[in-house]
Amino acid sequence: MLRTDGDPVVRERVNDALNNGRACWCPPVQLELWNGARGEQEQKALREFARTLAYLDVDDPGPWPATWRGMPGRAE
Repeated sequence: MLRTDGDPVVRERVNDALNNGRACWCPPVQLELWNGARGEQEQKALREFARTLAYLDVDDPGPWPATWRGMPGRAE
């Protein structure tokens, strides 16, 4: 699914999260990925992510506010 012309370090981290069940799906990520999706193969992968990945509700007051605050500077 991941682009061959993408940053290899980022691809490795994403593949690791996908393969180890740590990848999650949330609205900001959905927006970014769908906005940049190229062609049917990438769109198919995104539909599969929506079907299979854990969903994080960014409006949930649970532990996520601290997680989101820790993200600036880590985004790729």
